[in-house]
Amino acid sequence: MIEALEITVSCPDDGVARALADALLAGHLAACCTVSGPVESRYVWHGAVETASEVVLAIKTRAALFDAAAELIRTHHPYDTPAIFGHAVALTDAATSAWLDETTRTEEPA
Repeated sequence: MIEALEITVSCPDDGVARALADALLAGHLAACCTVSGPVESRYVWHGAVETASEVVLAIKTRAALFDAAAELIRTHHPYDTPAIFGHAVALTDAATSAWLDETTRTEEPA
């Protein structure tokens, strides 16, 4: 069974989140992306507490693709330091695992 992963990253708006989702899907780095929000984020940046309205992009993928997905996000994200978190998924059912594996592979199975 594959190691499933959900990656989350906050984005400044729907447009950025959708563009990142489209790039991840086109590159077979994700099987599904969910855009949620807006949410209010409070965070420390350069020593000060900041507040921003953001949307959250949740990316369903394989753990093996984390580094490639994170690199794509960093390259196309407008923030200096987007907070990219990978959350291990403890369990998926067989059909979900198969869909996730099939959707995120570009090479032929061995």
